[in-house]
Amino acid sequence: MDYCHTYLDIDMKTTLAIYFLGATLKTEREDCVIIEKDLPIKIDSEILSGTPVFEGTRVPVSALLDNLEVGVSLDEFLENFPTVSREQAVQVLEYFKSTLDDIKKAA
Repeated sequence: MDYCHTYLDIDMKTTLAIYFLGATLKTEREDCVIIEKDLPIKIDSEILSGTPVFEGTRVPVSALLDNLEVGVSLDEFLENFPTVSREQAVQVLEYFKSTLDDIKKAA
């Protein structure tokens, strides 16, 4: 497998999320990458023009953050997006939390 560091020109929240993920992307083919660290996130130019989505779905990862930001509970989000599993959502949120903990330690 080839590994590369890639900057993706997408919305700021998603760019920030990918930055927190370490921006280390595993290349499966030239226009499709899967975020490492065993996170359920896929970036494929053929799915929503390359917007990071929950793996196996067409649901943008940013939709979870946007919904939580406006007060939608995780349960409501999962009802609204049934293709996303609780495990996927929790795994992403836990990783973001651990990344913030790492930033706090480094400060």
